Amino acid sequence: MNLRTWDHSIALYQSEAQALKAALEAYHYRLAAGAEQRPLTLAQALSIKPTTQVLARVSRLVASPWPRPAPGRPARPRKLRLEFDEQLQLCALYAAGQLRASLPGQVLELRDVLGRVHRQAQPLTAYFQL
Repeated sequence: MNLRTWDHSIALYQSEAQALKAALEAYHYRLAAGAEQRPLTLAQALSIKPTTQVLARVSRLVASPWPRPAPGRPARPRKLRLEFDEQLQLCALYAAGQLRASLPGQVLELRDVLGRVHRQAQPLTAYFQL
């Protein structure tokens, strides 16, 4: 079975990419701070690799120049590729309330992005029965 067929990409606007990046950085910070106090649970330890990969991709996306729209035209989103395990992990963290917006102005953007990831991950969660 080829698991690459389950990979998807989502369209991200610049503010959404920044909100996702900040939320993933805050999640990793909370994991590191919690690991100093007590050992990580298995679910937390297994979440590190997929979220780190997504964070690296989103960081590259945010750091690179964003396309400027022509005058009078709406901004264009950029594509973020998500592997199936990253989608499942982001969906699980979203459902558990682990990914939170760092700034009050980023709440809607983060909910929009994670809602799209959740919608795309529905066939995966049904298939893999998580």
